[in-house]
Amino acid sequence: MFHRSLGLPRPVRDDEITATLADGVLEVRLPIADRERDGRRIDIG
Repeated sequence: MFHRSLGLPRPVRDDEITATLADGVLEVRLPIADRERDGRRIDIG
């Protein structure tokens, strides 16, 4: 298990966040939001 938290410089659209794991490479896409929103937990599996 691995856990990492980090702050982002701009708010993101949490309903459009995607994460993929392929060949040992984790790719997380965080689309920039027009306004600030609350945080959200994203499960990768």
